[in-house]
Amino acid sequence: MREYDTPYLGSANDAEILALFRKWADAVRSYGAAEDETAADRLYAAVDAVRRKIAGVPTMSAVGLAVKAYLLIHLNADCWREDIAALPRGFAWYSDYPDAYLAMGMLRDMVRIVPELAPLAADFIGEACAKVERESGQTF
Repeated sequence: MREYDTPYLGSANDAEILALFRKWADAVRSYGAAEDETAADRLYAAVDAVRRKIAGVPTMSAVGLAVKAYLLIHLNADCWREDIAALPRGFAWYSDYPDAYLAMGMLRDMVRIVPELAPLAADFIGEACAKVERESGQTF
């Protein structure tokens, strides 16, 4: 996973959670590329282990909460996409359901806090990610 400037990190736990999040993204992509069911089961166990580690890291910052919220939203995005670590464009929620509005609002805020989430949330929230790119000077 690409490294990003991280001036937004506020505590040591932020760095730990982001490192684990990068490990999760790599693990979930490996799972998505599994060639058979046995390999998929083994690789999914690695995904789950990293997700559990992230959940266990205590956080007092918006960075940790943003990463944990992304993982929760990702668990509900149960449809296949090319980058399995990302959220899909054709999301399974109906767009007029309150949880979809809340998820979109949260994701827009989350990419402002953790710009590294922008490329993963881009298809789901669209323009908000482009705005983060313009304001941060980083291309996702």
